[in-house]
Amino acid sequence: MRIGVDEAGRGPCLGPLVVGAFCAPKEDASILRELGVKDSKRLSSVRRSEVASRLSSIGAERGWRMTTILLPPERIDVALAGPGLNWLEVEGFAEAIAVVWPTDAVPSLVLDACDVDEERFGHRVSSLLRRHHLEPEEVQSRHGMDDTDPHVAAASILAKTARDAAVDALSEHLGVPLGSGYPSDPATKAALPGLLQGPEPHTVLRWSWATTKRAWSTIHAGPIPLRTVDGTVLQQRLFDPPSS
Repeated sequence: MRIGVDEAGRGPCLGPLVVGAFCAPKEDASILRELGVKDSKRLSSVRRSEVASRLSSIGAERGWRMTTILLPPERIDVALAGPGLNWLEVEGFAEAIAVVWPTDAVPSLVLDACDVDEERFGHRVSSLLRRHHLEPEEVQSRHGMDDTDPHVAAASILAKTARDAAVDALSEHLGVPLGSGYPSDPATKAALPGLLQGPEPHTVLRWSWATTKRAWSTIHAGPIPLRTVDGTVLQQRLFDPPSS
């Protein structure tokens, strides 16, 4: 068995960062290629949704395991004030892997590395898994793995589709188009002032992002508030960072 893992939404100033994990036999790579699985950035949103739907339907027949883990803005901000975004992604990858870990096999891991040091990222993920008695057969951690490995590409599609759906749901709930969250996105730029009118930035925003801070400074005289562990309600986490 092979587990591919990737993330979507690292850069935007709003919405969750999403980690996708996809577990299937290694030999099913040919089926994934026939489905048109490739790096999610190379697919249109419509095509991504189509492929994600096919992954789900065929996966139900073949016993594929897949999941997405949503890391909300408050958890991102707290991570930035503490162990850092790279460690948060290590946590997210480990959490997603644990969900899809097969009960009858020892899988290999293929990770799209989220650290400039590819080997370090893989080592941190596998070390975190070992604390919970999950020992992979091998770990490959490389940049651009979503462009070369079908299992990682499938995870990329799952993550991006879930991220888009989450932002669409937030837009519908607020009655405001939020766009992609990137500073160059006209919809995001138009939405930011309304999300910063209160005494605190809206909860959909990543308060620690430079984009959010710049927009805040154009409306408020004081510094932007900080999210802290004591002042923020965080979702329950399966894995915790080391105490040291």
